[in-house]
Amino acid sequence: MRAGLRFSVLLGTLALSLSACAPLSPAIGDMTRAYSESIEIHERNQILKNILRSGDDMSMSFQTVPTIVGTGLLEGNASLSGMLAGSFLDGASASGSLKSSRSFNFTLASLDNEKFTSAFLRDIPLETINVFSSGDFDRQVLLTLVLQSITLNPGRPGAERLLNNAQDREAFGRFQATVANLVAAGLRTEVVQRLTPIGTDLSRDELLRHYYNAPLGQSPDVRVMQLGSAQTSPSFRLVRVSRATRFCLSTAQYETLTGLKLPAALNCRPAGLGWLASGSELLVGESLHPEAQGEVLNFNIRSTRDVYRFVGLLARVQDGVQAWQPRVRLSKPDAAQSAGDHPLIVVHKGAPPPGVRVLAVAEHMGSTYHVPYDEAGLSRRVFEYLSLLLSTSMVKDAIPTSPGILIR
Repeated sequence: MRAGLRFSVLLGTLALSLSACAPLSPAIGDMTRAYSESIEIHERNQILKNILRSGDDMSMSFQTVPTIVGTGLLEGNASLSGMLAGSFLDGASASGSLKSSRSFNFTLASLDNEKFTSAFLRDIPLETINVFSSGDFDRQVLLTLVLQSITLNPGRPGAERLLNNAQDREAFGRFQATVANLVAAGLRTEVVQRLTPIGTDLSRDELLRHYYNAPLGQSPDVRVMQLGSAQTSPSFRLVRVSRATRFCLSTAQYETLTGLKLPAALNCRPAGLGWLASGSELLVGESLHPEAQGEVLNFNIRSTRDVYRFVGLLARVQDGVQAWQPRVRLSKPDAAQSAGDHPLIVVHKGAPPPGVRVLAVAEHMGSTYHVPYDEAGLSRRVFEYLSLLLSTSMVKDAIPTSPGILIR
């Protein structure tokens, strides 16, 4: 009875020991953490490498990982050890061992192809900027990156073009002051319905005879707009409706800040109102009346390639006899930065000192460069924007398919 009792207790201890090992089964997070961190570091270093290359007017090169295959293995065993002394398994104990392994295979593909390069060289669409500006992004930082220039009163006497020149302190300062006023006046992008007139005005009889029974009348993107009132023999105009993205702001607030009066067509639409049905109103920055047309602000938008080159030039002006750090003003604080002027990007020449956290490290022309993680101005934000802009160049078929087939 005594030996049987000890054997039962020992079995219970062994079962408890083995059950304690059960939660040690492989977790997906544990298996992929090392791989994910390696890829993240590679992407940041790749961005810095191309920033430096573009700043020296050298060709850029990007790589991506089109396929990933991972395997994981967990093996466990338990054993009994002890001496037979006087009674069955006196001094015996249960022991367990656990070993695991993981491996990842991936393919690295170059993005030096026509699909990616075409999107990379194309001007950034306003639709993309709208995605940025509608999120939790600082508009002055975003506009500093994506705008090549702003022209005030183009085609008119006193027209002024403000260049966003990373190598000219005075020009950069004037551009930043203008952008600060625009952001303070609520400059943003919005999606609206653009109305394009079709043909000439129609009377009521012409509208009934020639429009409603024609294929054009069945088109879902064609609308009829009434010009004038019902008491004065109104005419009608056909307009085609299409989605469009545009810049807008508060013209009254901008006039208060700068003294420059902008047309009411540049005002942002009230929430939920994309276009107006009255022909006497300005429609999406345009009007059915030609005399009301004309732009006062013109924004020249960069390509993703030019954004990289602009940041590259910002990095280069920090490394020279007359080194300086171009700064951007944040109008309001956030979790990472206080309000005020901050360097747009900080790039140090030389290997990072021991113990210093870094955002990215790259070798370029025989020298090491690094971007510190702390006390780096807006560098982390710039890297985030550059990464997202790069993702917008990943159009269909831009990422090559895997060159091989895995056989298991």
